[in-house]
Parts: sequence; structure tokens; C-alpha cells
Amino acid sequence: MLTICLLWLFGYHLALNIGETRIPAGPSGLIIGTYPIFTLFLAAIFVNEKLTWTKVTGGLIGFAGIVMLVITGSSEM
Repeated sequence: MLTICLLWLFGYHLALNIGETRIPAGPSGLIIGTYPIFTLFLAAIFVNEKLTWTKVTGGLIGFAGIVMLVITGSSEM
């Protein structure tokens, strides 16, 4: 299990760094911002993590924040 955890950590950061050099900062930030939401639902599917209303509500609030950032955008450069 420790080996899998270490490989996942290394693999995630390697893929993140390679991806961030190939795509613009905006989409990269969105991918990073949605990571906790995907983790929540993937944990429920693959490791039978119990989805409580507080976890789902928190995930939806986080996703709503990302949506607001995408819709409003940023005029600062």
C-alpha cells in the first residue's frame, strides 16, 4: 500500500508539472481546482467512502466557486 501511495504521489506531481508546461494557466488552474471534487466522488466509487450531506455540499460549493470564476473571468493582466 505504501508503494502505491508513493507512486500515486509521484505520478500525480509529474503529470501535473508536464501538463502545466503544455497548457495555459487558466485551464490548468481549473483542473487543479476540480481535483478535490473528483477525489470525493472517486473515493465513493472505488473505496466505498461514505458520502455524507456535508461532503456533497462542500463539493458542490467548491464546484460552484469554480463555475463562478469561469463565468466572471478576470480582467486583470
